[in-house]
Amino acid sequence: MAGKNPFSFDWSSMEKWFGDSSPFLKEMIKSRANQQQNESWVESYVREMLSGSSVKPPKQTSIEHEITETHNDIIVKIRVPGKTSPRAIKVQVSGYALKVSGLANSNPLLINLPKSVLGESSRAYFQKGILKVKMPKNFDGDFFNDIKVKIR
Repeated sequence: MAGKNPFSFDWSSMEKWFGDSSPFLKEMIKSRANQQQNESWVESYVREMLSGSSVKPPKQTSIEHEITETHNDIIVKIRVPGKTSPRAIKVQVSGYALKVSGLANSNPLLINLPKSVLGESSRAYFQKGILKVKMPKNFDGDFFNDIKVKIR
């Protein structure tokens, strides 16, 4: 089975099994043969569809970052390039994403977060070349909250 695609399907055996009774089967076999000639037909299709649009694939960034998750918070630490002015840094948070712009010689940095966060309660700190963003998790119904019972 070396060199064979594990997800491929032998349509010719299907045709023999059905006894050539399916009118669309021949067209599917022909189409599948054409697709196998070009292994990345999906990639080509997507590239073709996006070629005329304004959507461009995101550029890879070399800015180092680290995501840490605690019980209550998500903390992202970003090593800021040396030429960046701390006052030029702009941090935005939205649900499952963190966007940092104003970094020297770089497009905005977009970081996907593992959990939903509360943007309005988030805080960012800059110290010694490291930007630390602390965002409380949005637990909206994720667990039971303890309620103290007052005895009267």
